[in-house]
Amino acid sequence: MVKIVPRIGNSKQIAIKVIAAETARLIADGANIIQLSQGVPNLPIFDAAHEAMSSVLSGRILPYTDVAGIAAVRDTAAEFINRFYRSDQMETPHTFDRSNVILTSGAVQAVYNVLALSIEGSTDVVVSPLPAYGLYKHQTELLGGTFVGIPTTSDNNFVPTTAELRSFFDRYITKDPSTGRQVLQIRSVVFCYPNNPAGSDLSADQARELALFLNEMLDRFPDPGFSVILDEVYVGITARPISEYQSILMYASERLLQSSVVILSASKGMGAMPGMRSAFSVCANPTLVENMVKVQQACSANSNILGQHGLNASLRYILQNPQALDEVAAHYFQRTSYITNRLNEMGEKFMNGHIVARQTEATFYIFADFSGLPGFETDEEIQRYFRDLYKSGRHKTGVAVVPGSAFAMDPRSKLLRFSCAVTMEQATVAMQVIEDALADMVAFQ
Repeated sequence: MVKIVPRIGNSKQIAIKVIAAETARLIADGANIIQLSQGVPNLPIFDAAHEAMSSVLSGRILPYTDVAGIAAVRDTAAEFINRFYRSDQMETPHTFDRSNVILTSGAVQAVYNVLALSIEGSTDVVVSPLPAYGLYKHQTELLGGTFVGIPTTSDNNFVPTTAELRSFFDRYITKDPSTGRQVLQIRSVVFCYPNNPAGSDLSADQARELALFLNEMLDRFPDPGFSVILDEVYVGITARPISEYQSILMYASERLLQSSVVILSASKGMGAMPGMRSAFSVCANPTLVENMVKVQQACSANSNILGQHGLNASLRYILQNPQALDEVAAHYFQRTSYITNRLNEMGEKFMNGHIVARQTEATFYIFADFSGLPGFETDEEIQRYFRDLYKSGRHKTGVAVVPGSAFAMDPRSKLLRFSCAVTMEQATVAMQVIEDALADMVAFQ
């Protein structure tokens, strides 16, 4: 019998992936379910990306590339960062080049590359504000480390305050018995803004405040320090134009800049091609990039060559036509606005005026609050109820969503993530299905 080590055998699959697979199985078996669970864009890829990938494919030769990726694509990624992160105007100006870039098989590989650099055992801690995508916890524990979520509130748009961050840092300060000096056990801090699932975005003040705190902590604990992962794959779906985009990186000190890794992708707003697994990491410290290459050599090696060309064409198109991202954002905000308004109408009718949803600032998600809905104890109960409406609901149609507990939130908070990357017809039908189900449930009670 094959030995399975406890950290694999005892681990759980990422909840979102389980829900997606289960929903896909039900649909394949004939269930009529509207898919509002997975974050899959419903826009086509850019014409430029289609042409670039078609051209490569027509040559019928698909070779390996350097593990870090094709040099010209890395040049384009660096140009993108320099322009839209306004690198010459950053707190610590820095001109990025290909030595600062590694192309990865999606953000999944990109995050793993960073975490693998510093996690050796359970005393190595990774922290991230909640709600947080389950990937961070899963990869941390896969590497043998400890993941800790930092609670946030909707009052602060799910962005942690420096006081909240400080309290968690203080918990993981120990004393080295041989030297007596204080040692920080935190090895990485992961920020996901624009945030999945909350749809929140950082203001300039918030980005600056977080950067100042991280600068302070790195000055206090320089050796070993910690990495800062900036998972920003939803750039391109924000209320602000990309020319006004805000990131912690823009306010970083030299030490923070050298410790930060920005992760971007062509999967969401900047390309709409998640199946191509086209992402990249950018770090001002080329030594970190070189070591991430070592990790990637032993995992996925080079990312998909078609995806690399698609990524290059997408970034070049955006560099030449930044207004294209405004059109992408407008497409999704039409849907998030509609679903937000419809959910709040239901809150007014069936939950004593409870505000169920707030208009998102970024992404194509709504993080809806169903705490005012009677008859359910947890978010998973509501999630299953909506999905299983295909069996017994008035329309014999289910609606698949994701419970907030999939993002390490308290299931009793009854939070649900709605992906609005669907047609307006699908959004309309989904909201009618839910409204009629709630009406029937209230009438029955």
